[in-house]
Amino acid sequence: MRNFPKLLTVAVVALAAVIAPTTAAHADANGCTQLGSWITDSVCIAVVGKGQYVKTATAKLLAPIGKPCNTKLYITFFDLKQTKYSQSISASDSKCQSARFHTQSYYATMRVGRVCAAVSINGAMKLGACVSIVK
Repeated sequence: MRNFPKLLTVAVVALAAVIAPTTAAHADANGCTQLGSWITDSVCIAVVGKGQYVKTATAKLLAPIGKPCNTKLYITFFDLKQTKYSQSISASDSKCQSARFHTQSYYATMRVGRVCAAVSINGAMKLGACVSIVK
């Protein structure tokens, strides 16, 4: 049972890659998904780059009403077979905040597929948004 939270995290992030809304990243791309029942709260992904070349990716948690506590942000890259090949996880933040960002620099050519943002709140993974990585 010690691996259960880790397996659940992998399952939720993988599920996000399959069902989350997608925007093509021909150049800079952004996408957001509503977080929970508050329509103002969302998890977003912002990618700076062009085609498969990614300079930076930023996961954003915007929650002006919900103000979640104990959060971690995830940036995860998947190939066309939905195989995770790169993941960046922010440090845990115990504060209750209305906005939080996690940016990772890549300056690399990534595989065709998707990059997704997700958030964990008090240890529970929440689906996020994805953008496509295209040639």
